[in-house]
Amino acid sequence: MRQTATSIMKEGFTLPVGFIGLLVLSSFAIDPPNPMVGRWQQQIERVTLRFNFRPDGTYDGFVNGKSYLTGRYYVHQDTMGVTDGKCNPAYFGIYRLKFSVPDSVRFITILDTCRDRRETVPTLALGRVTPVKP
Repeated sequence: MRQTATSIMKEGFTLPVGFIGLLVLSSFAIDPPNPMVGRWQQQIERVTLRFNFRPDGTYDGFVNGKSYLTGRYYVHQDTMGVTDGKCNPAYFGIYRLKFSVPDSVRFITILDTCRDRRETVPTLALGRVTPVKP
């Protein structure tokens, strides 16, 4: 069977386009869902700290049910960047996420110039709050 120049060009073009499409689709499967989305808390004696991390990259922090801070965050693999209104909101502190189990996380400082956050965040050991089913 003899191939024409047009059929060879079509086959040559189909392979790269198909390969690129496969790579794009596989990137969605490789990038895991954000492990921080949801409610997390820590109880320290009579103080309850609660954090609500939303899928849109924002979060709220509460102390004994009262709003304490709000901010933005991102997660990339095992690293989390966080910013809040108590420090320069344009600057993200960078922390490594250390999960002992999927519902328990600690934070290891990589880089944060905000002293208060740098001193507080690594002391947190948050547990995921399981939503109550109706």
